[in-house]
Amino acid sequence: MEINEEELNQILLSKTTSDFCLAIIEKREGLLSEEEYQNIIGSEDDQYLEVSKKDFGDIYNKIKEKEQLSNYANEIMRALYSVSTIRYSALITMINDNIYDIANREFVDIKRNKIIHYENMINYYDSEMAATRLITPEQDPRLKKPTVLVDVMDITPFKEYEKTHVNQEGNEDLTSAYIKDVKGNSKGLHL
Repeated sequence: MEINEEELNQILLSKTTSDFCLAIIEKREGLLSEEEYQNIIGSEDDQYLEVSKKDFGDIYNKIKEKEQLSNYANEIMRALYSVSTIRYSALITMINDNIYDIANREFVDIKRNKIIHYENMINYYDSEMAATRLITPEQDPRLKKPTVLVDVMDITPFKEYEKTHVNQEGNEDLTSAYIKDVKGNSKGLHL
């Protein structure tokens, strides 16, 4: 999708709380690319796996100790991460025909990811508790440039949503349902 950063920021700033959904996204089956693997192991955020990141670290160290396997440790770990369920919570919206994850500032590749749960953000936040805003590096030193984010007054509802749904047993692919719901209701979802 061809869209520059300024256009993206304008689109996001025009959205209201009801245009966003909290979602649980799960990686589809298949070997992770090297880039995806590096993003997971380099992430400070907890990734939701069947095996914890600490346990993966212990496995990696054991592989590195084995002389015959040491040279293949990264490839083995990438395969192990690929077969483990990887889930994360996201705040998503539609931009044209694409799903955008505003917290991670990236479009969701639906060939590699699926939505397994989603709810409209207004189920958790009203317009006084959350709004899209342009946040500058002066306001948030973690940013390298002015960035549009959803600014929430209290992170607790988002964390509660995540805790409730990230470890759910079912993993039905609701990606098409999400797109259909959003396309059918331009004022946002009311689930």
